[in-house]
Amino acid sequence: MNFLHTEYNSEPDDSLEKSMSLVASAISDPSRVSILCALMDGRAWTATELSAVAGIASELPLVEAARAAADGGDLAAYISAQGGANVPRDEQTVSDSTHV
Repeated sequence: MNFLHTEYNSEPDDSLEKSMSLVASAISDPSRVSILCALMDGRAWTATELSAVAGIASELPLVEAARAAADGGDLAAYISAQGGANVPRDEQTVSDSTHV
């Protein structure tokens, strides 16, 4: 077994850059940082409690959760953040621009 890799891999590995950009975007807003710090205590927080901690409108944490799930390609989390699979469009957390 050779654990010493002596060859240079010319293929760019951008996974580190992608990971760092995701972390940077998650903490780019002061209200997001407040929410992340609150969540680090390990207990469950409601959207109302998180919005109070961050000093933002009460629906914003739900919108951010839906947006993060969509950006990450996590369909199940997106559907959950939207209120579930059977929620009517006019009651979903995030709507497209044609339903505003």
